[in-house]
Amino acid sequence: LRGAVLLPSDYQPGKRYPLIVSIYGGERLSMLVNNFGVTPITEDYMQLVATRGLAVLVPDAPQRVGTPMLDLAKDVLPGVNKVIELGIADPARLGIMGQSYGCISTLMILAQTTRFKAAQCSSGTSSLISSVGILGGFGRDWALGQGKMEGTPWQYLDQYIENSPYFYLD
Repeated sequence: LRGAVLLPSDYQPGKRYPLIVSIYGGERLSMLVNNFGVTPITEDYMQLVATRGLAVLVPDAPQRVGTPMLDLAKDVLPGVNKVIELGIADPARLGIMGQSYGCISTLMILAQTTRFKAAQCSSGTSSLISSVGILGGFGRDWALGQGKMEGTPWQYLDQYIENSPYFYLD
């Protein structure tokens, strides 16, 4: 797996910067490294974040059917470790953010680690179950597709609970 790092506009080698992880589960966003701001999601404004003295990591985050939450931790956290190892990120100043499916992806990561000191989540949900209920037929199709579930909540309730951050966050 890979990730794209957007360095702060005032980047100086050897200096550690706060790091924002911009996440969107299921995607290989490192392929967008040459896009303005790294990511096509205009609501996140990663270029603006970098002009404010923060580094941005946009990691690849593929997911398998039935285990999207665990897959995110396996995919994203090693990328964070690498940016720290490279001397770019300050391990005490980590943040994570996501929009839409990136929102639940953010919450999936937060349910598995306490490393992040700040998080931003917009236009998303905290439960795969509620997505099916709120969005009706589209929600069911979303859960089976992007949500990476094997069937409906009525068929795979344990799997939905295991992959819904709502049940882990206090």
